[in-house]
Amino acid sequence: MKRFLYSNNERIISMENEIYSKGGDVIVEEEVSIEKPADPFDEFNKRLFLKYPDITRNEKMLCGFLKLNMSTKEISVITGKKEHTIEIARTRLRKKVGLTKSNVNLNAFMDSI
Repeated sequence: MKRFLYSNNERIISMENEIYSKGGDVIVEEEVSIEKPADPFDEFNKRLFLKYPDITRNEKMLCGFLKLNMSTKEISVITGKKEHTIEIARTRLRKKVGLTKSNVNLNAFMDSI
């Protein structure tokens, strides 16, 4: 790998010398910094983690899907898991966030976080 990098540097120097010898100018482009747009789920993930610090990565991903009002079938297609597996994950998530004896819709609950 070192040899490859070294040989590329040699080529660049050789090309620069060739440009200078022909009287050309080397154009150096200014570095442009592009600010990435704010991620709307960033705040959601922070609030979710503050309320439920023991939530797993998969549960966090499920919460994101639920926040987007996705159905179990849609989530199963995207994740490649069976619908039954998603239903079990939803049940475990309801238990973890304390919604086991509540009639609150899990999607609506995620929307309120």
